[in-house]
Amino acid sequence: MTHTKSLIPRLSKLSLLISAALSVQVNAQQAGDQQIEQITVTTQKRVQSIQDVPASISAYNGDFLDSIGVGELDTLSEITPGLVIQEQSPNNPGFVIRGITSDSGSSQASPRVSIYYNGADISRSRGSYFEMFDIQRVEVVKGPQATLFGTAASVGALSVITNKPEEDFSAAVTIGAGNFAAKQVKGYVTGGNDTLQGRFAFSYRDRDGYIKNIAGEEGSQSADGTQQDDMHAIERTAYRASLRFLPTEKVTVDLTYTHEENQDSGTSFKNGLYAPTGGDTSPYSFVELSGSPYSAEVLGAEKLGVNRTTEDLNLTVEWLMSENLTFTSVSATRNFDSLEVFDGDGTQAWFLEFAEDAEGDQFSQEFRLLHTGEKLTTIAGVSYFTEDGNQAVPFS
Repeated sequence: MTHTKSLIPRLSKLSLLISAALSVQVNAQQAGDQQIEQITVTTQKRVQSIQDVPASISAYNGDFLDSIGVGELDTLSEITPGLVIQEQSPNNPGFVIRGITSDSGSSQASPRVSIYYNGADISRSRGSYFEMFDIQRVEVVKGPQATLFGTAASVGALSVITNKPEEDFSAAVTIGAGNFAAKQVKGYVTGGNDTLQGRFAFSYRDRDGYIKNIAGEEGSQSADGTQQDDMHAIERTAYRASLRFLPTEKVTVDLTYTHEENQDSGTSFKNGLYAPTGGDTSPYSFVELSGSPYSAEVLGAEKLGVNRTTEDLNLTVEWLMSENLTFTSVSATRNFDSLEVFDGDGTQAWFLEFAEDAEGDQFSQEFRLLHTGEKLTTIAGVSYFTEDGNQAVPFS
């Protein structure tokens, strides 16, 4: 009797192991019957499987990014090895690939990490930030990419492709809410016929600041001054209108217009030596950033914060001239107008109050021929880029 009792648990464990093994075999067989989704990229200026590209690439499609909640550009850092995006503000992003930084905000400096939006270079620091919504694909290429992306891509490149119009009608709206009165609404609508298709996508995000600023309030040293907003609040509005024209089976014309507005309360630069009234020097507690009494007159805005507008227009034409020869034209314009007012000394004192007023207007044109043979692929092209930019740093 004792022997029987000791045998039952052993048999139970053995049966569980057999069941688990059979389950693994069945699941493996079912997985084998299904085809693994192929990831295609355009890193080398043509559609390829990611496995066929001789470079270090991280690529994600839009559905995957939505499923894991990637809704901001800097959150790509959390899923991409070797990439760090430092978003001090929409006016001050920094892109780091493999430890090498590209964060100069000078209007004269050329970045070492190239940023591409629908195939056009938008690498200028003050104009390179954009909202992540209705995205088709993101590609991060690590290592020197000067041959295909220009001399600015000495460290790597980040390329974002937005969703294109579709013939079948579809629409979606996503609504979200969170702490600090956060709210978000985004969506799209698309449809058309076999010749002309359209798509409209939008995104709106709003959130209160999570670091309190007591400047201007009763009990502060600037009680009679401007009552500043809490720091790190955001209000970002963006929309994108796209048209796809298919005059023949071999010609595809895509026209995309994107408009974005950023109105954030600004970054908390807290002094580590002088504490706010009744507070401490911890970077996580409240601040007392009073700004300048001459802020509106000298710096361009009464309160601390960021006011930034960008507009982007892209025309891409693809012509399949023959079975092996494809012609592509990418014409793009982009302009930005950005003003950021910040308290440089990080105290309640009116000491170092700065602004950064930057504008940029660029145009680029690329023509490209791609010939694909049985053993040799040839790419020939020419590109033109021009930019007018100015930058001022007033202080009070």
